[in-house]
Amino acid sequence: MCFSFRPRLRFLCCLRCVVPPAHLLDYYIVQLVGPKISSLKVRDRDRYHFKPRELLQEIVGTWLHLASERAFLEKVATDERSYKPAVFSKAARILRKRDILPERAVQQFEGHLRTLAELHESLQALESILGDLPDEYTDGLMGTLMTDPVQLPQSRQFVDRATIARQLLNKSVDPFSNTPLTLEQLIEVPQLKQEIAQWVEERKAAWRANKVAEEAAAAASGAAGGAEEEDEEDVDDASSVATTATAASASSAASSQPAPPSVKKSYLDD
Repeated sequence: MCFSFRPRLRFLCCLRCVVPPAHLLDYYIVQLVGPKISSLKVRDRDRYHFKPRELLQEIVGTWLHLASERAFLEKVATDERSYKPAVFSKAARILRKRDILPERAVQQFEGHLRTLAELHESLQALESILGDLPDEYTDGLMGTLMTDPVQLPQSRQFVDRATIARQLLNKSVDPFSNTPLTLEQLIEVPQLKQEIAQWVEERKAAWRANKVAEEAAAAASGAAGGAEEEDEEDVDDASSVATTATAASASSAASSQPAPPSVKKSYLDD
């Protein structure tokens, strides 16, 4: 795979309003340390200023600077194409082993990776909350829920803007019709975007309401169980009182009986 990084990086920066910066940086981290690194070949490194160590240092350094904002990490967590926990962990090991970044920066990077793991779990929880996705709300390429849907002019398919933007980085064609396509040709669909956002909020509200109902039912069940335990304790207490009273009565009756006549000792007994 022949690849020119710096010219391509400048091109991608021009797309920052379309493709989230998080996804761009994720893409380059994967290219530099991911499974395809062995097939990466760059002709005339001097001409393209291709210095992998310095490039990785710059990219991860920029990534760390932006990662101070939680919104950036949330974007990384949603990057299904490039964010791979194993690859990012490998990047951290390479940064430390080859002394590409100071230890403090590597530890900061690893801390963000732990946060990403938590965010990923939250996203999975959201998927559970949303349940089955309506076909009209899913990305035609990825099958995931669209957050910024656009329509392709030739194939008329609906995809998420970030998804098609990433596809166009490799080849400027409609992936469904194989016809020429540019970012400028994407058709906005604000009504569909609003519908999806409203559907998500409705699903969240329904989930919260169901959760409250379940908690209320659990609390009521717990209260009922506590009342039954109290009733059982009352019965046990009453039985204990009755037993004590019976014992006391028996003792009292025994004490009221006349004492047997005492036998006077005889001198013969001495």
